[in-house]
Amino acid sequence: MVDEPLTEGTRARLFHEMTDWYFEGGKGMLLGEDARNIYLKAKANLTCADGDLTPDALAKQVNAGKVDRSTLSKQQLSILRAAIRADIRIFAEPYGPRPEEEHEARARGRAFLEACDIDLTRRPWRDAFA
Repeated sequence: MVDEPLTEGTRARLFHEMTDWYFEGGKGMLLGEDARNIYLKAKANLTCADGDLTPDALAKQVNAGKVDRSTLSKQQLSILRAAIRADIRIFAEPYGPRPEEEHEARARGRAFLEACDIDLTRRPWRDAFA
């Protein structure tokens, strides 16, 4: 999944699979507050219109061609994975961006987490987006 682009169809499929996972057997109820906030925003960002991306700064970057939806979705799903791992006290940073896009990717990740009301001073976030 890391090297393969997430097409609009793939993102829609992921949206539905994530919805099924969340409600099937009540698995979504097991998410901590941070992971749930990230889950809901990352999932919504999979299929919403470009102009409706959260936070607004990401919508502007997509519309300006500075980042594509596939890259953005992958980063947000990586952040979600790190949040779920943190729920069970496995602290690991999200998968890193390519070196040539590190600064911009960190800024996007930080903006996304702030939009999810995440405390960036707590693990696993405090060092991940410095």
